[in-house]
Amino acid sequence: MIVPAAALAIALADGDPARGRLRVSCLLPNDVPASLDLFDIAGRRVESRTFTGLPNANVTIEFNVDSHFAAGVYWARLTQGSRSAGTRIVLLP
Repeated sequence: MIVPAAALAIALADGDPARGRLRVSCLLPNDVPASLDLFDIAGRRVESRTFTGLPNANVTIEFNVDSHFAAGVYWARLTQGSRSAGTRIVLLP
């Protein structure tokens, strides 16, 4: 995926669907704190992480999905300041 230098972007680091662990790659345009939230199909937030990164660098956030999440469809939302990006995630047992 080619992304402009000043873009906020999110993608699965290990492909879709995820098994065993979930690694989400986040591209941040600056060093302002960001958050990555995971929501279940009903819209409930099931996990949240706050972090900072270097401008125009990828940050990879890892979740152990075996012990914390049921199989199914989730939504990941990356937010930094007033900008956000999201992606659908499918987790398998």
